[in-house]
Amino acid sequence: MIATPMHDGTFSEDVTRAMGAAFELACKSLPHPCHDAVREIIAKHILEAAAFGERDPAKLSEKALRTISVEEMSMPVVGIGHLPPTLTYV
Repeated sequence: MIATPMHDGTFSEDVTRAMGAAFELACKSLPHPCHDAVREIIAKHILEAAAFGERDPAKLSEKALRTISVEEMSMPVVGIGHLPPTLTYV
């Protein structure tokens, strides 16, 4: 089953506040300084989760942080040495 967003892209004031709280919670849990690209990814995933109906700031934050962890763990690593480089994922 394919999941689709529940609304038209606009959020109520209450949902906007929940997303702001989730963003602050997520950013506080990251090492400082936090790169702008990471903050942007967090915001994007909070928006996506809210679009699918999540309203709890703690759950929005958790979902965004979980995606950051997955993205960091699937970054390609190229071996360096006397052999040709081999692309692997960690």
